Amino acid sequence: MYYWFYTSSGDLDYRLFDCARRHNLNSRGYALDVGAWSGYVHFADGRRAYFCDGWLLDLNGRHVVGVEMAETRIPECGKPTSTADQDSRSTDDLRLDVARQQP
Repeated sequence: MYYWFYTSSGDLDYRLFDCARRHNLNSRGYALDVGAWSGYVHFADGRRAYFCDGWLLDLNGRHVVGVEMAETRIPECGKPTSTADQDSRSTDDLRLDVARQQP
């Protein structure tokens, strides 16, 4: 799973997570390209949002304090379905977006 975020200088960067657990963060999130994972993203205001496999979740610069990657599919995601109706942008597309934003 790729977590894209804004650095303190305002540039975009990313982290790659590949194991089921909570990853503590403290940054303004840009997007979450979840791949085959499901779980929860936790925000500084105490709220959380869930994500399901195949999603690209736009974080809109919200203050992210953690990403929780589940070992098994979370109940909110239901049974596995086709990803045809989900956002088809990939991490490669995000890299292109980042490249366009760089001077």
